[in-house]
Amino acid sequence: MEETPLHSNADLSPQRLTVHEPPLVSIVTPSYQQGRFLRQCIESVLAQDYPHIEYCVLDGGSTDGSREILESYKDRFYWKSAPDGGQTHAINTGLARARGTILAYLNSDDLLLPGAVSRVVQAWERQPEADLFYGRANYIDACGDVLREYPTRPFQIKDFRGRCYICQPAAFWHRRVVDRLGLLDEKFQFGMDYEYWQRIAAHNGVIVFLDELLACSREYSDTKTISRRDKVYQDIFASQWLHWGSVHRNWWAGRIAYLRDEKNNFWARLVPESRRRELAKWLEKNVRQEWPYWARLSRAFGRKQAKPPAKI
Repeated sequence: MEETPLHSNADLSPQRLTVHEPPLVSIVTPSYQQGRFLRQCIESVLAQDYPHIEYCVLDGGSTDGSREILESYKDRFYWKSAPDGGQTHAINTGLARARGTILAYLNSDDLLLPGAVSRVVQAWERQPEADLFYGRANYIDACGDVLREYPTRPFQIKDFRGRCYICQPAAFWHRRVVDRLGLLDEKFQFGMDYEYWQRIAAHNGVIVFLDELLACSREYSDTKTISRRDKVYQDIFASQWLHWGSVHRNWWAGRIAYLRDEKNNFWARLVPESRRRELAKWLEKNVRQEWPYWARLSRAFGRKQAKPPAKI
């Protein structure tokens, strides 16, 4: 099999491909030590009413009963349990072997809602020029109870640069995206999805909001997004510099708020506790304001781009 590149300078805009009937939808689930959620995730895919789904589960050699769960499904879908190079590597491995026209990945602690894939395929039939569709989603807790709805909204490139409102398990993209822009970037292990959405946007991709509930994103203390928030921000900053040449002020403000609330950080070493929250609030307020030199200052602390990104 010819290796798919991680990046390409190709632009998505020159050609639009139609959706062939019926399109195959390929879904990849990466997993590691998620046995308590794995079966529920798998069942949410197998219970979809759309008949043309190619499913792949790649487990990183878990020792928590995940392999036994996978074995219980026999040959209902492709699966493998062996040490790998981490979450992003597992996703890329699955996408590289996928044959579908429509692609997605679903983490093993997340869920698809009934009828989600059918609604996505119908959306592509109505709007075949779309490169990525994303829908609404609910946050659920470790027990599967709904906490609140994920804050999605219609896509606008300007505000998307300052907040990620594409919920990953509710996102599906066309094969032409991989063909022209490559797979996920394995340098990103905590914000690989947001980097990919930004890459699509920076290359004139057509990103469309589907106003229907498609998925559930699980929120609990052990998730990478919560437990390793520092690493998440490192990935966000790196992806912003990579695609836009600067970091949006909202992400600076978010990182300041995170540092304010964390223990054993630089605030504790530099600022007395009695003044820490006051200083952080002042910084947040001023960072979020429309300051004409903010982007220039952000670029000064970032990496230079060899070529500016394409604009929509």
